[in-house]
Amino acid sequence: MNRAGPSRTPRHESKPLPLTPRLPRSLHQGHRPPDPAATERCLFADGIYYHPGGKAKLLFSEPSELPESPDDTYPFLLLTGRSTSSQWHTQTRTGRSAILRKLYPAGAYVEIHPDDAGQLGIGEGSRVALRSRRGQMTAAAYLAPTVQPGHLFLPMHYPEVNRLTHPSFDPHSRQPNYKACAATITLA
Repeated sequence: MNRAGPSRTPRHESKPLPLTPRLPRSLHQGHRPPDPAATERCLFADGIYYHPGGKAKLLFSEPSELPESPDDTYPFLLLTGRSTSSQWHTQTRTGRSAILRKLYPAGAYVEIHPDDAGQLGIGEGSRVALRSRRGQMTAAAYLAPTVQPGHLFLPMHYPEVNRLTHPSFDPHSRQPNYKACAATITLA
């Protein structure tokens, strides 16, 4: 089923391109032409990048240490990431869909290993306070044996999550490092 609409081919599906003189050379090298029905700007749709020779420049950095490790004050490693199929990013687009809003939890939740939760007196669904060196928020506890002891997992889809995360960023892309930081969790 074509979920992108009846008149468009989703970008993840590829159609074979005829090799004709009408197509730019870059298309013969694996690029697809821009969708003429698209209304959004598509950077580099022509396959030419802002570097000498028009080629893309891929940069690689060796993995680095976390910018902030757990300690006595903030003993947990808080990880953020995707959680449900009905939420993406910080709900900038999915938050506009009434159908998708019905599918995801209305309030923030944090996943914690049952052993850690038991030591802290936290039960399933308990309101908890999460704190880092930068901020705090409340969420419902979800006991998850899939989360490692000493770790917490918080979906990144709630705007208040970024109050907790570390302000470091990738030196090449300038993308923020919202993935991990030291935190603590208590009953709210």
